[in-house]
Amino acid sequence: DVLCIRKRNLFRMSRREKMRAGIAKVIGMTSPLKIIDEVDGLLDASELKALLNIMKKECNSGASFVIVTHDPWLKNICDREFRICDGEVEVIENYRD
Repeated sequence: DVLCIRKRNLFRMSRREKMRAGIAKVIGMTSPLKIIDEVDGLLDASELKALLNIMKKECNSGASFVIVTHDPWLKNICDREFRICDGEVEVIENYRD
């Protein structure tokens, strides 16, 4: 799907298309640390499941993801949970330690 929208004008893309293109860009980066912000907002269940499978494969290859979300379900796939409140970072859980 990303290949179909690769050459489209950014201003003619829907929010959903922009989100999917942005995710593809992040996944395609060679950086070992990847940040995904509010990924769950515009993806349907099957797209989110596919993304999580890709993220697991990337993590198994040495990548790390920072996921910014308000969805409490997504913490189930994470190794650690942090909360930022009033500029302070608090470790909530270390799931794999």
